[in-house]
Amino acid sequence: MAEEPSKVIRQFSLIHAMLASRFGLTVDEILNTVDGYRDTFDPYSEKSLAAVTKSFERDKKDVRDLGIVIQTRSPADASTDNHGVRYLIDPATYVLPADVEFSRGEIALLQVAARAWQQGSMNKEALRALNKLRSLGIEPDSSLTGVRPRISGWNGAVDGFSEILSEAGVAEFDYLKPGDITPATRHAAPLALIDWNGLWYLLAWDLDRIAERTFLISRVTTVPRMVPSLRHERSTDDFASRLTAELEELAAENIARVRAVVDSDADFRLTAKYGAADAHGEICIPTADLDLLADELVEFGWDVEIIAPEQLRSRIHTRFDVLRVTHGGTS
Repeated sequence: MAEEPSKVIRQFSLIHAMLASRFGLTVDEILNTVDGYRDTFDPYSEKSLAAVTKSFERDKKDVRDLGIVIQTRSPADASTDNHGVRYLIDPATYVLPADVEFSRGEIALLQVAARAWQQGSMNKEALRALNKLRSLGIEPDSSLTGVRPRISGWNGAVDGFSEILSEAGVAEFDYLKPGDITPATRHAAPLALIDWNGLWYLLAWDLDRIAERTFLISRVTTVPRMVPSLRHERSTDDFASRLTAELEELAAENIARVRAVVDSDADFRLTAKYGAADAHGEICIPTADLDLLADELVEFGWDVEIIAPEQLRSRIHTRFDVLRVTHGGTS
């Protein structure tokens, strides 16, 4: 008889399965596929079923105590015994809180942990679980296999801007504005660097335009380089707080409204991230950047209908036109 996996491995496998399943798994599907349950699960034995179900309930509590959000989806015709309930973890919720900060040493340890995830997601138990899901007619998200979790926001650009900011220097970097095909070289003195809603923003004094500008770090295409012999002395203003307040005010003033096809991937992901639809079936999405939101929504294709604003609909149409032309179609 195979040795039962440890509690940690069992819970890792449970998290991996719920992340990989786009529409969630029922209790029976979890007990049949997740390593640590399926080895002892006997649907014809009440004693076995009770024991493994109790183990699953304990693991659910432990996972939730770690701060991981386990969502449930109940079909309209679900029975009262909860066997029709589906459990899932939306990747959009599987991120660190915005106010959590790490030192360089802690970042290094997290990178080691990320490599451990990569190895764990490729082990035979994880791969066997995914194959078992396929055999049940459930197509899992295989992109989670063999991929490291992303340590949100910390990359070469963030590291470079942080160092230049600490030395009151001037940064040279390439930046791709929305709508442009090629990035342009920019010269700017960093004033503040913040992680807001899971994205990094840089407030800087743009030397080319002689004005303050806000840059989205994900649009920086090169590691910033400090310009030799150039320095920019900042005032003692709290630039970080000001930038945070400006982004929050902008998001509060710009509310997009969309409808998603019921029970579609768009419905699950958008309601998990932005809240349930209202009585009209509309999901309200506050945004500080319509281009960012357009990039997010375009992947859902025709499963999303844009109600407002018109500028968002126009941006998405533009992206569809680019996709058609890129793949040989006509605009």
